[in-house]
Amino acid sequence: MKTFGKRGTTAPAIAARAPASRQMPAAELTLEEIMESPKPKDEFGKFLLIMGGGIIGLPVAAFALFVLFTVLQVFFYGTPAQQAEAEARATLAQACELAAKQTLNFPGSYQYGWGSAGAYPVAGGWDVGLEFSATNAFGVPTDFAATCSYREAGKTFRLVSVRERL
Repeated sequence: MKTFGKRGTTAPAIAARAPASRQMPAAELTLEEIMESPKPKDEFGKFLLIMGGGIIGLPVAAFALFVLFTVLQVFFYGTPAQQAEAEARATLAQACELAAKQTLNFPGSYQYGWGSAGAYPVAGGWDVGLEFSATNAFGVPTDFAATCSYREAGKTFRLVSVRERL
C-alpha cells in the first residue's frame, strides 16, 4: 500500500472516508415522480418568484428593472448634466484642434497626441489645452502646444496661442 503525507494515510483509508453517492438511479423513478419534481425556472421566472409572483409581482418586477437600468445608466454614462458637460468638453477640444490646424504651415502633417486635449472650466467659460505633432516651417517634425479659450458672456471662442514644445 502507498502511504501519503506525514501521517501515513493509505489510499483505501482515503476511499473509506469519501461520502457515498446519495443520488437515486434514474431507473428507480416513476413517471409521476419525474413530473411532480420541481423544475428549474429561467432567470426571469426566478426574479418574478422572488418579487412576489403572479399579477402583483409583475409591476413590482417592472419597477425594480426600471430602477436597476436607471442606476446602471447613471453609473456608466453619468447624470444628464455630466453628459452635457462631457459633450461640451469634446466640442471645445475639436474646435481648438481645427483652429490650431489652420495656423500650421503644413496642416496635413497634424497628428493628434492621444489624451492630450483637455477642457477646463474657469470663471466665465472654458480654457482648452491641446498637444499635437506637426511639421514646422523648416520641415522638421515637432511637438506643439495650443491654448484656446471660450467665454460664455460673449459666446466667443478664440485660439490664444500655438507654440512649439521644448
